[in-house]
Amino acid sequence: MKLRRQLNQGAVDVAGPDSGVGKESEQFTQNWDAAKFSIQEFGNWIKNADAKVALLGAAFGISVSMMATKADIYQAALKNDDFSLRWLLVVLLTLTAVALFACALSIYNSLVPRTKSGQQNVFSWASVSSNEVIPALTSRQRLLDDAWVQCADLARIAKVKYFWFKCALLEFGTFIFLFVSAFILALVGVGQT
Repeated sequence: MKLRRQLNQGAVDVAGPDSGVGKESEQFTQNWDAAKFSIQEFGNWIKNADAKVALLGAAFGISVSMMATKADIYQAALKNDDFSLRWLLVVLLTLTAVALFACALSIYNSLVPRTKSGQQNVFSWASVSSNEVIPALTSRQRLLDDAWVQCADLARIAKVKYFWFKCALLEFGTFIFLFVSAFILALVGVGQT
């Protein structure tokens, strides 16, 4: 962050001996601005995915708690010898448990940190913190190349997060449908409808 702030304020000279003047310098500035904007936007997409998954995780936790508090109703329905649809309740509860597990796994896969990058670059905290890359800026082109490598890494991270978020959302919907269906069937089984 400090390095980026210095670059934006012009405190670090990245011009070097291969810096161009005029049209070449203007093209570099445009490319640099586009790369900075892309890094920021892709970072925002990652933050948005994490926020959405966190909300889904909270709703998931509440739903699992609600289901757990109804365990006595399920047990009563399963013990009722006069309830002819016990087999269906067992199937629904089993499918609910599968959907619950799948949703939890997808939420985890969406939130798990991803620190590996395709290439090492000065904008990757993982590269810099592990001393794989030392942010010694010697050329403008190297800086620009590293910025676009970081954009590609962030885009891949966002893609994976949104894939797992989509899976979790579908599985959560399935879980809710099965949970409500099993609960209604359990109420029928204990004669409360």
